[in-house]
Amino acid sequence: ISENTKGKVSTINDRITSLSYPSQEDKMKTEFRNLRLCKGSNYLQNEACEYTYKKGDTGPAGGIVYYTTDGGKHGLEVGLEDLVSSPWGCFGIAITGARGQEIGDGKANTDAILAADCTIDGVKSAAHVAASYSSNGISGWHLPSISSLKEIYYVVYRSSLPGFHRSGTPLFWSSTENNAERAWLMIFGPTYVSDYPDYKNVITAAKVRPVRPF
Repeated sequence: ISENTKGKVSTINDRITSLSYPSQEDKMKTEFRNLRLCKGSNYLQNEACEYTYKKGDTGPAGGIVYYTTDGGKHGLEVGLEDLVSSPWGCFGIAITGARGQEIGDGKANTDAILAADCTIDGVKSAAHVAASYSSNGISGWHLPSISSLKEIYYVVYRSSLPGFHRSGTPLFWSSTENNAERAWLMIFGPTYVSDYPDYKNVITAAKVRPVRPF
């Protein structure tokens, strides 16, 4: 606030500050709306607050951050709950657009599966279940690629971070197709059964854990 500004800060809300002139004698009334006081800063700003995250942090939608880029400004978070066990779907249908294996390929894989609009005996695919999820009113989730799922296993599951039941050896679908009849998944359990991804018939029911970019 400059020295020649007449008035005072009348209201300071959480992260949003309104600057107004309460005096009726003032000929000019100016309001600065949507000024933000961002975490870790002593200055008001008009721009959106820019946060950085590290692996293990709570993400913008309430999930667990398991992968970051751009110094933590962007990345991926995994939801905190298993969704209904579902088949991968699309038996006998080769979806070449769903064969991306790298971290970050899950969104394109999921979109390709949804475009194929496959069901198994009327049951929605794992990709559809993941894409329909929302957390804290935030949508934009998808089924992770196989490399992304493996990263979740090591960063979240093996590190005892919240969100996973650590009993048994549950299967989790990835969005990565192997061929027209099989898709890749991960077994979440002791290291000796989980070090390497596996693939199973797409009619197999396995757990669905959604992820979301930020």
